[in-house]
Amino acid sequence: MAEEEHTNSPNLPASQTATAYQKHSPSGERHDTLESHTHMSADDLNEEPTQTDIFRGLVVDVSRLNIRRTNCRNSATRDQLNLARVTPTATQLMGTAIARPKLIDESLTTSLNSSVTDYKYEHGRRYHAYQEGKYVLPNDDAEIQRLELQHRIWQISLLGRLNLAPIPENITSCLDIGCGTGAWAIEFADRHPKCQVTGTDLSPIQPDIVPRNVEFIVDDITSEWVYPQKFDFIHSRAITVGIKDWSTLVEQVWKNLKPGGWIEFQEYHFPFTSDDDTLKLCPALDLWNNNLASASAKAGMRLDAILSVPEILREKRFANIDQAATKWPLGPWAKGKKEKKVGELLERDLLGAIEGTSMRLYTKILGWSEEAVRKHVEEVHNDIRARKAHAYIPM
Repeated sequence: MAEEEHTNSPNLPASQTATAYQKHSPSGERHDTLESHTHMSADDLNEEPTQTDIFRGLVVDVSRLNIRRTNCRNSATRDQLNLARVTPTATQLMGTAIARPKLIDESLTTSLNSSVTDYKYEHGRRYHAYQEGKYVLPNDDAEIQRLELQHRIWQISLLGRLNLAPIPENITSCLDIGCGTGAWAIEFADRHPKCQVTGTDLSPIQPDIVPRNVEFIVDDITSEWVYPQKFDFIHSRAITVGIKDWSTLVEQVWKNLKPGGWIEFQEYHFPFTSDDDTLKLCPALDLWNNNLASASAKAGMRLDAILSVPEILREKRFANIDQAATKWPLGPWAKGKKEKKVGELLERDLLGAIEGTSMRLYTKILGWSEEAVRKHVEEVHNDIRARKAHAYIPM
């Protein structure tokens, strides 16, 4: 493989995003800057987007709160993008969800069966059936609505961008791993009609009516990938709670990218924090914050794992590894229209996520009873609604 080449871009715009590049591409061209165009703006946000607008630090809105804070320290989490490219030859499946083959010679178009649709029910929530237990969050209607809300937050945070990697407009194949509801894959397919987009997830919760250049596959991205072609672009978003071995995942990405293609990880860096220690004013939220990180670590998932991904990318011979970071405020305490909108929606997102995120980890890993978890969740909800903390999550 070509020797890694690394570049520094200190002023990169980003949202827990990083890029890496395989040195030699078929065309001999290089694309060294993050994508800068935008397709939409947030609600009532009409100003022209700039790097500063998208990824500036958070400042308390003193018109609403009689407390002032300086820009947050640059402690935000990092996200990774990587390069490599090949020629796409994907089968078009008109949005039909299909199960991952157990053997490499089995058809990728295997129909859905009971191993995929026989969902598991616990604590009043529905969970995935395929590779049961690999993912701790539910997949029911409430979770689908929350994931759609979260997609909206990403839209606002990135000012309508779907990716930061400087991918060419004429790419022909894209893989979205851990695609959830398929919202990102569908939008990407709409914007790149000549690109065949494949979305994979443990749950077949994607819509039936999608663009003709989209297919969804029920797949476990922590198992060996057996796709019949390589991809120009591989994308993921918020998959941290489902990944125990990032080194193996990056190796799979390397094997399935075309020379010169890109990988982009858009991730968060848990736990929530506050620069002025106001998180301590919310003891239940603070406890949940620490317990979730602890339980996840005991289950083999580090919620700050994305911080180690740049070095893994270097070890796997990716080049042009770039990183960028921002912060999402919890609640509308920060200055700026965009920051307030993100904060309001993240508050709704977290209120909808805490029970589903906590129940399996608390009961199975920490040994709490269901009753104790529900009482704790209500206390955390009360802390969030009180809006005493200037908390944020690094992105």
